[in-house]
Amino acid sequence: MQDQPKARMKIQYILRENGHDKGIHFSAASAVAVHPNGHTIVTGARDGQCFAWPVSGTYSSPLTVYEGHAGWVNDACFLLGGKIIATVCNDTRIRCFDSASGQLLHSMEPHCDYIMAIAKARRREKFATAGLDGRILFWDMQMIDKLSQLNEDGIKIQPGIVETSKRHSIYCVDMSADGRLAASGSIDGAVRVWDVLLESKICKLKGHKDVVRGIAFAGDSVWSTGSDGTLRRWNLDDQAREQ
Repeated sequence: MQDQPKARMKIQYILRENGHDKGIHFSAASAVAVHPNGHTIVTGARDGQCFAWPVSGTYSSPLTVYEGHAGWVNDACFLLGGKIIATVCNDTRIRCFDSASGQLLHSMEPHCDYIMAIAKARRREKFATAGLDGRILFWDMQMIDKLSQLNEDGIKIQPGIVETSKRHSIYCVDMSADGRLAASGSIDGAVRVWDVLLESKICKLKGHKDVVRGIAFAGDSVWSTGSDGTLRRWNLDDQAREQ
């Protein structure tokens, strides 16, 4: 009789001092987000801590502490005009906090590997998350708000999903201002542009020789940076004509 394979369990933990009362990150800062009013920033770090700070003035402690992360805080962004701060983490969870009080409003685990990036459409209440599982999830804040009004037991939010491939872990994502397009950067050095409504790929842009680490929309262009040390600009109008 053959031995049955043992089930695998994922365990993650962080060893750190408690810096909440001092407002100190004990490891590399890995995320920053600026409030729409420009008066507050949020920082997240590899120590699993996340703080809100005033842009001006001198303060010995943070304005707000966002607790509960069980891994590196990889990215953060403000939603609903700054009322909510959303964070993504190595523990595969998306957390939405009341940005003023620090109260945890929602916690979701839709990805199956580290979540590396979150980005919001500037003129729409839509956002995207992406991670090492090779997926981009497109979210509408109206879906998130429904959880505040309904019994959470048994309720699952079904975001739009783009499966790129488990071979192509995603390290960065951004959305166009109108929320119609998304762009992602992957471990294979490619930049991919997506149609959010159709949940389909528009084009694949090759040029980087290593992992694409940062990406941003600017008008009709996408800018990307990579571990190859280059900054590249891609004109989407030219790409559309080539398709």
